[in-house]
Amino acid sequence: MRKFFSLEWSRISQYYKNNRFIFILFLVSSIICTTSFAYLYGNYISSIRLRNDESRMYRRYSVYFDNGSGEGNAAEAEFSYDDIVSRLSSLDFPLEDGLVICTVTDNFVYDLAACFTGQPTLLPVSGRCKFTEEELEKGEKVIIIPHVFPRQPDGLDKENNTWTLGGETFRIIGRHAGEEIYIPPETFKKLNHAIYCIDLYAKQKAQNTAEDSGRQQNLHALFPRQEVASSFVNVEMWQQYFPIELTMICLVYGLSMFSYMFLMKYMMETSIRENVIYGFVGASKNKMTALLLMDNICFSVVTVSAGLLLHLGLKEVFFDKVSVSENIYYTAADYGLLFVLGVGISLLTLLPFLLGFRRHSLLAMKGYYSYT
Repeated sequence: MRKFFSLEWSRISQYYKNNRFIFILFLVSSIICTTSFAYLYGNYISSIRLRNDESRMYRRYSVYFDNGSGEGNAAEAEFSYDDIVSRLSSLDFPLEDGLVICTVTDNFVYDLAACFTGQPTLLPVSGRCKFTEEELEKGEKVIIIPHVFPRQPDGLDKENNTWTLGGETFRIIGRHAGEEIYIPPETFKKLNHAIYCIDLYAKQKAQNTAEDSGRQQNLHALFPRQEVASSFVNVEMWQQYFPIELTMICLVYGLSMFSYMFLMKYMMETSIRENVIYGFVGASKNKMTALLLMDNICFSVVTVSAGLLLHLGLKEVFFDKVSVSENIYYTAADYGLLFVLGVGISLLTLLPFLLGFRRHSLLAMKGYYSYT
């Protein structure tokens, strides 16, 4: 083993002595290419990019009640507002938001929601997007509406800042960047509409399919015979794209490394005299091919490791600031996979040059590749 490392060190040193500029250019180019490969891995592959994404769209669970359109009378529905809130007190996972929703019509069907967990989490656009304590306690007819409508409502009175909806007139207190229409819970109960569905936003996204299934089973137990839907299906959909997206960035990395392998080819050619000497002392072509392969393995291990360490070292300082998503997280398994792929792809890109080397005898190549 010691002789092997001594031989490899002497060969790599010879590459450096033969052409220092090409040697350094090859190392730097390979390291930068590997660092870019790691950056693409986290920013292009959806399941990696969204791994720590806690957006509401990945934390929503919906229960749909068999009440037709949801515009009927609450007395005819199987579950009342108070019954739903009471049952949800036994929920196994904490909520950020819990919305009870019915539908109302004003030349378009709108979702009318009440947040039973407190103030709704909204992105304000104008006005006030929080209810006062008095509005919540007395159930006043105030409303927070979307900033943009799919269709201009007939009951919207912009001059008086009111909206007549479902036969009731509400005072508009604010607009938000969403789709639902919000009213205080006590106001919601007074309307006596049948509840169409509830939207529950967990405080944290499920970590895996098993945890998501457990949450759905918990909701099924609380609301038997009702349809339960989870937005975690979006996460599972991105996970299915992982092999395709990984293949795409591997192809990009492979093409990039193939262009840099011409530098390696040049270094192999300028070292042909040393290889001829190995042949004179009894090294077969197979052994010479194995030596060239080991040279590239050493180069690949060093450059790929350096590229991944560079990415790890600059992640918070630089790469997080130019990432397409926030909080892109790399595990040790991710770096391990990148290392194996980086070394493997580097070896594959060298194969055409090794095959070209084997087609000629050492003496023929000595005469063909002459740089002095």
